Amino acid sequence: KFAQKIVDEYTDRNIGPDHVFLQSFVEEAIVHWLQYDAEFGKQASFLWEPKKKPDTRDPTKWPDFVRLHAEGVSIISIPIFVAIDLRNDELVVSDFASNATAAGMELVCFSLERSGPLYDGGGGYYYQTVNGLNPAPGESGVSVIDNDGDMLTVVDFLFRQVGLKAMFTDWAATLNFYINCVGVV
Repeated sequence: KFAQKIVDEYTDRNIGPDHVFLQSFVEEAIVHWLQYDAEFGKQASFLWEPKKKPDTRDPTKWPDFVRLHAEGVSIISIPIFVAIDLRNDELVVSDFASNATAAGMELVCFSLERSGPLYDGGGGYYYQTVNGLNPAPGESGVSVIDNDGDMLTVVDFLFRQVGLKAMFTDWAATLNFYINCVGVV
């Protein structure tokens, strides 16, 4: 009922689906929008966040990308750290991101600039796979995040290497700066 009410509110106000990007952590809501309001549902984003650090790298804890895509879900939104990892102290596309895109999913990350300064603690939660807080098995746990400019390095990697479709941000200045300078849209 809640998922339908969201669409009804937009429809009642004559706000077309091309202006709405619905999102939910509840898979059933996305499927509902696809079944009953396909124009809204086709650009809805399934939000996924690991419950525990090891879930980031455990395929048995990930959504079933192939099934989701077959049901019409085409966008999955994940925390920044789920899309990137370290191998030999170098940024690499995570297995999660590789598997999701191989299944046809588009990726969106959240949330840029939610962390504190990167020079003091390496960005905390949203950078945990690259700042030593959640190292890959067999990796040193060293942080490659040690200054505020590293935010742009991560953003660039996400768009150019991971193939990110979009990114949620709490403050748009950094992302707008990046897009205007680099031209990635």
